[in-house]
Parts: sequence; structure tokens; C-alpha cells
Amino acid sequence: MHCVSVRLAVALIAVFLGASAGAQGIAVTPGNPNDTDWITIRFQSDGLADGPAQPLCSLSDPVYRKVTIANNVITVEKFDEDGMVVGVPPIVRLPTHDVWAGRLLAGDYRVEIRCSSIAGVSTRYATGAFTVTSSYMTKTERRNPAANPPRPLANYSGHWTPADELGWGLIIQQVESRQVAVTLFTYGSDTRPVWYFCGGGRWESMFTYRSTCDRFQAGGFGTPIGGLAATGAGSVVLRFADNPTGAVGEERAGFGTLLEDNLVADIVAEGRAISSKRFVRIR
Repeated sequence: MHCVSVRLAVALIAVFLGASAGAQGIAVTPGNPNDTDWITIRFQSDGLADGPAQPLCSLSDPVYRKVTIANNVITVEKFDEDGMVVGVPPIVRLPTHDVWAGRLLAGDYRVEIRCSSIAGVSTRYATGAFTVTSSYMTKTERRNPAANPPRPLANYSGHWTPADELGWGLIIQQVESRQVAVTLFTYGSDTRPVWYFCGGGRWESMFTYRSTCDRFQAGGFGTPIGGLAATGAGSVVLRFADNPTGAVGEERAGFGTLLEDNLVADIVAEGRAISSKRFVRIR
């Protein structure tokens, strides 16, 4: 029995058949991105555009992947390195997976995910389109957050510690919906470790976030999670830019320090208030 290039044959058939599936096979998160978001493009295995069910390329393997952007078209190309196949392999679907993540300027974009065989045949497996909006707001708009809900200028996720001391700090988690969860780790008056979880707050401007916090304290490792309960309350205000007047909408990004690494926090916890505490991101 001669070796049969099954993958090449399937690719040639796909070229002649053209687009056969109605679904585009592309998903973008967040759903309505702006020019400050980290945008993720996901390949959806249940919505192929032109490609056959038999995968020509393992698109989840990034080793032989090439991503290009030209004229607002993002092309994710995978190269088929196998070529010759003995016999007929089982028909399987390509798995759903993320193929690209990054920031884009405001505008309209189209995505194509392609596979190129060793014979030079290029098959389009998925395609889709999306729009990136501008995050820019005028000072008048920023001063009226009720009518113009602010969005954070960047992703501030990370571990933050006071610039002038170690041993306590903040863990900030900012998700695709731009909501923020803050975990404050500090010490009580009895020197025991205390955690505050701050969630459900709001952005007062694209630079300032305010939230109330619940206090938690546990007995150490081995304590059943069911025995962990809130024992108090606090609050946190995070400012990610210089604000000379303190008024909403008067923040200035400045040029000397990267905005993403510039955090000043007001914290109320453990019976004391800390104002204008500067933090640095350590990871």
C-alpha cells in the first residue's frame, strides 16, 4: 500500500468546496473591547468557516504559528509539518483554544485562522469581525461619571506592597468585565494576620476605584474553609494617577512613571486609617 497524503487531499477538496459552514468559528473577549483592553481571540471548534472536520494543523501548538496584522486584518497561520500520512487517521475536531491576545488601536478588524500545507495550499478554518472602540473621554465627560461610566485605563492586576515597608499589601484582580477584586493582607493589633476582601466597588474615574471590604481571620493552616466567616469591615480607595486637587476628573497620567505601576491607596482597616500610601507592583 502506498503512502497517501490524506491531509493534502483533504485540503484540496476544501479549496474546491469553498465556505460550507455558516458559523464563523471566532469568539472575542471582552465582547465590546476598547483600546485599553487585552483582547483575546478564541478559535471555536464548533463553527468552522471553510476547513474540513479533519484537522490539517494542530492550531493549539504555537511552535509553527505566525500572526500578522495588515490593513486591519489579523491572520493567524499554522503550518502543517506532518505532510505524509499512512492510512486514514480518525476524524477529530480541532479543540477550542485561544490563538492571540493583545491590545489594538480603535477601529474595525477582521480575523482569519488559516492552515498551510507543505504543498502550499492554504485553508481558512475560521473567520470573524469585531470593533475596538476608543476609551478617550473629555474632561467634561469624566466629571459626570453617572452619565459616562468610567473605565480603567489599564489592567492593574498584580501583587502590590508599600513602597517604604514590606510584610503586607494588596492583591488586585481585574477581570474582563473591568470589575476589580482586592485582597488586603495586614496584621491586627494582636499581631495575627488578617485579610480583607474588597469587591463590588465602582470606578469613580478611569484612575480611581472605591470599595468596601469584609474582614476575615482564620486559625491558620488546616482550618476548615466552612469555619471562615467575616468578622468586621473596612474600605479601600485606589488611585492610579496623580490627582492634584482630589476632584473627580482631575487625574493626570504624567510622563515620568508608567501609569500601571503607580498606585496610591487610602485604607481603613484594623481601627486605623492610612491616607496616600504609595504602593509598588512586585509581580
